[in-house]
Amino acid sequence: MSEMTTRLNLEELQNNSAIQKIRETEILQEKGADVTVSLMLPNGKQETQLFKMGTLVSYLKAYIEQNYGYSMKNQVLSLNGHKMLDPLCLSDIPTIKESETNFIKVTTDD
Repeated sequence: MSEMTTRLNLEELQNNSAIQKIRETEILQEKGADVTVSLMLPNGKQETQLFKMGTLVSYLKAYIEQNYGYSMKNQVLSLNGHKMLDPLCLSDIPTIKESETNFIKVTTDD
């Protein structure tokens, strides 16, 4: 095999891997009970939305960036004064309650 063919095969494998990871994340987002989240945005507005308990914190950040314009990399999400870490799902955070509205504060590092 030529070096170019090997490089193309490697790129194809990387693309397939990335697509697989995206699909796994989408499946994870669809799991779990509904949970009500009220986002307290830096501009003082409060937006309430339903998510699944399987939703990743990083997905919440992407949602906030897409819908409200705050860059993911600058966002800090906190619940009851505790920072929410990106690799966690809502179900991993013990203070998230399915039966009540969860108030998540959104701040930025700007």
